[in-house]
Amino acid sequence: MHHIIPFGAQIFLFSFLILLQGCAATRYDPLVELQGEGIERLNDSTFRVEYRVSPFTSQEVLDDFLRRRCAEVTLRAEYQYFAMTERFDGLTYQRFASVTLRMYKGQGVLNWSWLYDARDVIGSPRN
Repeated sequence: MHHIIPFGAQIFLFSFLILLQGCAATRYDPLVELQGEGIERLNDSTFRVEYRVSPFTSQEVLDDFLRRRCAEVTLRAEYQYFAMTERFDGLTYQRFASVTLRMYKGQGVLNWSWLYDARDVIGSPRN
């Protein structure tokens, strides 16, 4: 005897699976090393950084993850402050954003309001 799943139940199951995929894609993947996928060193204090998530992940979550990745790169490169410039966003089978990461050291940059302190970004709660 074969069981046929009603059409409404099929729609529900499909929607549920899509929802699960979206939830799973909002987990942040910590930086493993300063090279490789999504990270390109342009010079000693400048990188090109990209972060990719599911197309179901919100832009806000992607922004948080990209900022966290930039903070990790900054600290690994032994800098403390960073700025994200030259941003590019895209949406295909994945949502992604890339920025030019410019890193800075020293007390002289403390008054630059457009800089992030990498330690503060890393210390903030994760999504």
